[in-house]
Amino acid sequence: MNTVVDKFQIDAVIVVSGRGERMELGYSKVLLRVNNITLLEHTIRQLESANVNRLFILCDTVMYKDKECAKLVQQYPNITLYQRKKVKYDSTFQILKEFIIANHSVSSKILFEYGHSPHPSQYYNYISKLEMNNGVIATLFSSSTRKDTAIGRCGKYIEPPYVISSELINLSSAGRWSEFFDENRKETVEIDLLDAPNEFNSHDEYEKYSEYVRNNYLPRILVDNTVGFPQRFTGVPTTKNLVEVG
Repeated sequence: MNTVVDKFQIDAVIVVSGRGERMELGYSKVLLRVNNITLLEHTIRQLESANVNRLFILCDTVMYKDKECAKLVQQYPNITLYQRKKVKYDSTFQILKEFIIANHSVSSKILFEYGHSPHPSQYYNYISKLEMNNGVIATLFSSSTRKDTAIGRCGKYIEPPYVISSELINLSSAGRWSEFFDENRKETVEIDLLDAPNEFNSHDEYEKYSEYVRNNYLPRILVDNTVGFPQRFTGVPTTKNLVEVG
């Protein structure tokens, strides 16, 4: 069973990677604006408001050479920038693992988030405070665009934010997130995010996500306190399972 603890130490890691190719942007999705503020800035501000120890931004060489992106990151002197050594990469899991290996001072507990997918600081605080013994807290979303997942549940898939043991990442032989979650089924606790849109890959999805960010919606979550991957989420959740974050 998960319990919430008051004292914790966690580092937040924001990855800047997506180049917006499916949206045909020609630039990174983190530079899309909501209320004239980039999604990366929204993500940074929400994480700065959360109770995290330090903030890191991970990016590859191509992204860092993007002048607008580099200028934006430099506005936040308290953030440590880690530039990936290899230009080409297959998964954000690889850049996170490289970062952990290169930074021994990183906390044992990491909150991992995409730079283009900000969520309210209260949600970051909630998942950060969940007690975790060298495991993973993963966020589940409903999806009509992805038919299957690493865990084989049609209509659901896992995406950041994650809360992860850095030791678990370091010891993993996985090369992608799907492999990592498959490898750590027993150590993974799922949290179902009910009222938030999943990661956007089209202009229509971006419009829905913009409304979420613009109004700073605080999602409800469905917490499954058992370990592994039960098939309970196929039905309609009852009110006794709902948790209001706040």
